[in-house]
Amino acid sequence: GWRLDVRGESEADEEVRQSRASLSGIPSVSDVTAELLMQHGFKSAQEVAESSIEGLVEVEGIDTERAEAIHASAIEHVAELQRAAEAAMALESEGIGVGEDPDALQEGDLGLLGEEQAAPAETAGETPSVDGEKV
Repeated sequence: GWRLDVRGESEADEEVRQSRASLSGIPSVSDVTAELLMQHGFKSAQEVAESSIEGLVEVEGIDTERAEAIHASAIEHVAELQRAAEAAMALESEGIGVGEDPDALQEGDLGLLGEEQAAPAETAGETPSVDGEKV
């Protein structure tokens, strides 16, 4: 028999928003290129990274040189997201919450996880304080 997958309009809109955000998160992909990729069936940076150069060249306005640049950029971008998710899970396992589901990390979250953590004040020979008040 037939199986129909009925989705609400808001669910479909959210899926499109997530696809657009994922694709435009690739450093070498503009909003226009993201739209073209979506129209060609790409839904995420992961799909672009896993695609062939030939598959990307089929998208209007993308030649071989641009396809190679987008592909390489997507691979690195997905690897960065994976490293960020792994770092978030490591922090969670140590009891340090990042306030979000690691699987829900977005491109903008990379900077937060990639920065070095400041040493605690006690190890730097200073008295710990909160808002200027010694504790």
